[in-house]
Amino acid sequence: MCHLVSDAYTTPNESQKQQQIPHREEGVKEKIILSQEKSIQRLTELVRDLKEQLQQCQSNNETSIGAFSS
Repeated sequence: MCHLVSDAYTTPNESQKQQQIPHREEGVKEKIILSQEKSIQRLTELVRDLKEQLQQCQSNNETSIGAFSS
């Protein structure tokens, strides 16, 4: 009978542990998603900057070509 009492005390703890695992996994997944979103934002900024640089190079090339052909 004493064994049943100890089982009764351990069962809620086991249940709580099982409930905590999904919460931890969810938290880890959220952190991963936030990290990926930050990476995407950085990459988007880099792409925008590179597009601007490309446009400047194209403008400079057009100006240079125009100056040589005049």
